[in-house]
Amino acid sequence: MRTKSHIPAGAAHSIGPHAAEPTLVWFRRDLRLEDNPALAAAAANGRPVIPVFVWDPDAENGWPLGPSARWWLRRSLESFDQSLRALGSRLTCLRGETAPTLRRLTAATGAGAVYWNRLYEPAQRALEGRVETALQADGRTAASFNAALLVEPWELLNLAGAPYRMFTPFYRAFLGRGEPPPPRSAPERIGAPACWPRSIAPGQLGIESAGYAHPGIMSTASRLATPGCHC
Repeated sequence: MRTKSHIPAGAAHSIGPHAAEPTLVWFRRDLRLEDNPALAAAAANGRPVIPVFVWDPDAENGWPLGPSARWWLRRSLESFDQSLRALGSRLTCLRGETAPTLRRLTAATGAGAVYWNRLYEPAQRALEGRVETALQADGRTAASFNAALLVEPWELLNLAGAPYRMFTPFYRAFLGRGEPPPPRSAPERIGAPACWPRSIAPGQLGIESAGYAHPGIMSTASRLATPGCHC
C-alpha cells in the first residue's frame, strides 16, 4: 500500500513503478502555474498529470463565498484552464463532496497519487485529512505542499515547543532561518493522459447560482479587474 506523505515545497515524490499512472493535482485557491509546488512536482515526475478542481460549497463549513468571490472564481477557473491548455493540459472541473469525488476520479483514471497545496483554516485541514484517509484506503499516495507561507505554523516553535505568542521573538527566529527559496517558475510542459476524464464547464458548476450580485456590479468588476489567481 502506498502511504500518505507531506512533501516539502519543491520536492518531487515517486509514486510507484507504473509510469503510465496519472497524478491528479487538486486545485483550490492556487489557480496559477507559477510558484505552485504541487503542480511543479507532478509535472516533474514524468507521469501524466490531471489538474482537477472540485466545486464543493459545503467545504467552506459555514463560510460561503460572497457574490464577488464567486464571480472571480468562475472566471479564474476559465482563465486557468486557458493557461493549462497552452501547455498541452486542461482543467477538469467537477461538482460534489470533495473526498468521494476525488476518490471516484482516481478510480476512473487509474491515478496513483493526488497532490495538492495545503490550506490552514480548520475546515480545510479537516477536509485534507478526509481526502488523505480516503486515498490511503484505496492504496493511493496523498502528497501535500506548502505554496502559501514562508514558514508553516508547526515549523517555527519556541524553546518550549509551542507557537510564539509575541512577534519580536518570532521574527528573530524567522530571520535566523536564512533566505527562503525563490519562487518556482511555471512548468515548461505538463504530461497529458491518454484519455481525459469528463469535465463540467466552469459556468455550469453552479458557482454563481447562489447570492449572485447585481449584473451592473459585475459588469463594473469585469471592466476593472482581470480574473486569475496570483495569490
